Amino acid sequence: MPIRAVVYVSEASSAVAEDKFGLVAGKLDRIVDDACRFNRDAGVTGVLLFDGQRFLQYLEGPEDGLSVAYSRALGASSHSNLIELQRGRAGQRRLPFWPMRWLPVEPAELRGLAHADWIGFKQRGDPQALNATGMDLLLAIVEPYAVAVNSLAERFRQSAVSFAAYATTTRMLPAMPLPADFHWTTRSASLPNDPLMVIACDGVWIVSLFQRVDDGIWIASLDRHRNGPGGPSRRCTSYEQGRAGAELWVARHEARLREDVAAINRWRDAVRANRLAKASMPPPFGWMG
Repeated sequence: MPIRAVVYVSEASSAVAEDKFGLVAGKLDRIVDDACRFNRDAGVTGVLLFDGQRFLQYLEGPEDGLSVAYSRALGASSHSNLIELQRGRAGQRRLPFWPMRWLPVEPAELRGLAHADWIGFKQRGDPQALNATGMDLLLAIVEPYAVAVNSLAERFRQSAVSFAAYATTTRMLPAMPLPADFHWTTRSASLPNDPLMVIACDGVWIVSLFQRVDDGIWIASLDRHRNGPGGPSRRCTSYEQGRAGAELWVARHEARLREDVAAINRWRDAVRANRLAKASMPPPFGWMG
């Protein structure tokens, strides 16, 4: 079945822009979660880039599914002033990684993508070249988030290496009013020498905070355990703002987290009780292998 694609830019609604990358009310997370549920059934994949004020979204999939997904985007109240950059046949699927996921980008990155060549969704292969296409630039942004790894331990390692490369300082996050079975640690359980700060619940959820070398901005990386490490980053101007955002995120997702952890434990208990059950009982989340 031929794969078609569409890419557009738009302006975020005031409700989304004022939500500060989801730190306050998680509006963008809810929008993307809803898109994921629809796109998964429609066979559509893609990515949504957000610079705090503007979106660039790339969608690809079979023509019927893509048409409906794009119609949903056109009618959404979360943005306005939509400008279509390109629509047509893509040849092959370029972003098979997620039904939808949003990633933070700098305003200059989004402007560069908006002004790039999207005709035919061509790739020249070098995002640093003067004639780099829109697809070249988009893949350069997306691929670090989509590195395929074979184990959760390797995911931890890659996240830790990425954090260490940018961080000049790391701090132990202050105690938070969390349930007793949540705990804080400054080390990955699987790689104790790596500087990775986490909140863990049964070892399957991560929240880390680090400071960038170039501009000193604190980054709260709030990783949903259902997708493994590598979730969306929330930019913040201070350590205190990052901590406050992490607390809000904890409160917002605690109920769903507990449900998912219970599902993980039920699967693990069943497999421990009967090894043969693993062949006929898929794990609740794909990263579990």
